[in-house]
Amino acid sequence: MASVDLGDLGKSAKRCRRRIVDMVYKAQSGHPGGS
Repeated sequence: MASVDLGDLGKSAKRCRRRIVDMVYKAQSGHPGGS
């Protein structure tokens, strides 16, 4: 198993969340929240 830097993982996760919210906003449909 490869070693993972938690700092890099956190940055990557934050970037993914921002992109998801941006895509949902641009599509003008759906919602990013649960249930």
